[in-house]
Amino acid sequence: MQLRPAVANDLKYLQKIANDVIDKNYRSFLGDEAVDYFIESGASNNHMKENIGDTTVAIVKEEIVALCICKSNLVDLIMVKNEFHRQGVGTRFLSEICKQLFCHYTEIHLESFEKNVKANQFYKKNGWVIEKIVLDEEVNDNRVYYVKQKQ
Repeated sequence: MQLRPAVANDLKYLQKIANDVIDKNYRSFLGDEAVDYFIESGASNNHMKENIGDTTVAIVKEEIVALCICKSNLVDLIMVKNEFHRQGVGTRFLSEICKQLFCHYTEIHLESFEKNVKANQFYKKNGWVIEKIVLDEEVNDNRVYYVKQKQ
């Protein structure tokens, strides 16, 4: 696996990855209406466009298979192409992202939705600790805030 900063030419492909992951994996906890709105309104695409300069991609066999947006010590978004789920790609990618962040920070953060059970299991398995849980009335779910300390 190779990591590199995302470039403008990656944008359309990264938007497709994000929309595909959201479409397949977020319906179970956000619901169809919220997911459809997020994709159809362009909110997902806009988020990727606005943060392309803060995005790192993971490449396997010359294919972008994952993306991660980091803002300072916050892992704002991490997504792995659906067909690469449960193959160790996410674990390796997140581990490399953490290594990069720990070069600059002693503590890093990310957040998830409480009903996103798969993601929460993944984060806990990879050494993230729940810092706090706060109700997000907009999506009718709790946000789970995670922290990880430099070892």
